[in-house]
Amino acid sequence: LGHTGVVSAINLIEFNAKLEAAKKNHKEAVTAMHKFWRIAAKYNPNKRMLESEIEDMLGHLHSFEEKRMLADKTYNWLLVKYPNSVAVLYSYAQFCDSVINNAKEAEKRRIYASLLEDDGDEVKEAAEKEMRQVTQQVRAVDDADRDGGASNPSMESSEAETVRSRVSRYVQSWQGCVMLDAERSILKAHWRVRVLLLLLLLVASAGFYILDKVLFNEMAVKNVL
Repeated sequence: LGHTGVVSAINLIEFNAKLEAAKKNHKEAVTAMHKFWRIAAKYNPNKRMLESEIEDMLGHLHSFEEKRMLADKTYNWLLVKYPNSVAVLYSYAQFCDSVINNAKEAEKRRIYASLLEDDGDEVKEAAEKEMRQVTQQVRAVDDADRDGGASNPSMESSEAETVRSRVSRYVQSWQGCVMLDAERSILKAHWRVRVLLLLLLLVASAGFYILDKVLFNEMAVKNVL
């Protein structure tokens, strides 16, 4: 647990349970984002996305955000209670790299961990190995889904490339095509509403003018006479 003094058996059980929970949610967040981009990489701008594909992508995004929040909450709890734990520091550094895309924070945690213990490299390698295993598992699923052995561009980047950097690259490539028809429909509806509001304003103005000049004026004359 690092240089934290005497640790009771209960503390050790609590520490192991929390760290395993954080790692589990961490891995599931990475897996969810891989699955999201696996579907996105197959998107053809010349064809409309199936409703089922959109639902799957939204489901993976929801799962990613849920697992990210759980992992972040647990890691932060561990960092407060066990700030000198090398295992927690290296695992959180991997989380910063692969999920929240904060390279500065990740490097800060790794440097601090390396100063605490001489065997920090072993812990670091273990944490990185876990993330590589997750990536390999997802790629194995991709290989099984490919037709005719066609390459998948979203899975051929280097191991060092983070999930968020892939997000940025793909969003730039097809952000203008996603839900394009829906965007056009919304714009048309927007213009219809504006035209109807303008017509309503004109009708209301004309009605007010007629009431003021004809009805109210006649009533005023009659009252005077």
